Amino acid sequence: MRQLGDELSRALEQLASRDLEVRVKAVENLAQIANGTIDNVVEEFAQPGDARYLIFERLGRFGSSAIRPLEQLLNRSEDAELRILASAALLQLGSTVGVEILLQSIRAEEPLVCLAVRVLSDANISEARPLIESLIEVLDLGQTDTLECLVTGLRHFVDPLPEQIRTRLQDVKPAWRRDSFL
Repeated sequence: MRQLGDELSRALEQLASRDLEVRVKAVENLAQIANGTIDNVVEEFAQPGDARYLIFERLGRFGSSAIRPLEQLLNRSEDAELRILASAALLQLGSTVGVEILLQSIRAEEPLVCLAVRVLSDANISEARPLIESLIEVLDLGQTDTLECLVTGLRHFVDPLPEQIRTRLQDVKPAWRRDSFL
């Protein structure tokens, strides 16, 4: 870690040089340091645990530089949770590589269904609409938190809600919750 700090300090000093060639080399070195840092962050993201979610929330700060390492992680990982999170991060960064994984996540038993729906609807991935509608049709109406995220996601694609969805939501209790959906 100290070596990285020394390299960073040296590159920043060189960036302030009056010599143009030294400054250009400093920019190249800084880009390598940044890429190495992103690779390390993505490797930490791959580790199970609470830090995974904290890192996920901040991956966007690296911008498009994080796309390549996230796509590589997605290709080699078999961890279902990580694949959904990486796909969501990629879509938020503009890469559609993991869209199919997110679409497959729109199912009642998936703990990250709301994340998948939010990211897909924010990105206007229209293939999500029929999947969201189908899930609303079969989801236990007592799962109001999940229903709320599904309805919110569906509204990105269509408003007012389709009649069959409105009819289905009429049975939601309590009444104030039903009214908030409709």
